[in-house]
Amino acid sequence: HNYHHAVTVFHRVAITVWNEPDLFDTMVSSDLFSLLISALCHDIDHPGLNNEHHKNAQTRLSIQYDNMSVTEQHHCAVTSQLIFDESIMLLKSVTEAVQKQILRQIGQAIIYTDMFQHHHLIHRFNFFKSNNTDSRNTEYRETTISMVLHMADMMNQCDALNMADVWERLLSQEFYAQVVVEKQMGLPSASFMDVQSELDFY
Repeated sequence: HNYHHAVTVFHRVAITVWNEPDLFDTMVSSDLFSLLISALCHDIDHPGLNNEHHKNAQTRLSIQYDNMSVTEQHHCAVTSQLIFDESIMLLKSVTEAVQKQILRQIGQAIIYTDMFQHHHLIHRFNFFKSNNTDSRNTEYRETTISMVLHMADMMNQCDALNMADVWERLLSQEFYAQVVVEKQMGLPSASFMDVQSELDFY
């Protein structure tokens, strides 16, 4: 979870929208803006620790966000702070109504990158598709934004093998670093994250 991941997801989102004319045509400019900003910021200020760790350790963030999509809510908060920073004021040229819409879209898209929300997002998207919902419908558009970001965030396995291997190594290192911290704190760890043996294999 770093700058390179953010840029990679941003690039995947841009390519997806560019290569899908039907998707591009259903979005207004503010939708595209929301999608691209959420892609860049979806893991901003990531601490390298997952939500389960925050919950078990009862960290400041877990208490602040009541153990609900803890890191994702933190990413949303940091993104909003940046958008409204006096040196940036990213939304100063749009109306208050459009500002609220963009912030809602960015927030929803980032929250849906939480894997705990995966099935809810899939169900929501399939509901709109199965009911032949008008693609201009606001909720459908917002769900599509979230779906595109979630897909782009999960696409490492679709990279060329040499690139997928690099990302797998980096993710395994991050997982194992969390396991080390949790063992030091006497906290439970997920078995799939204790991957030192796999790293030694590589």
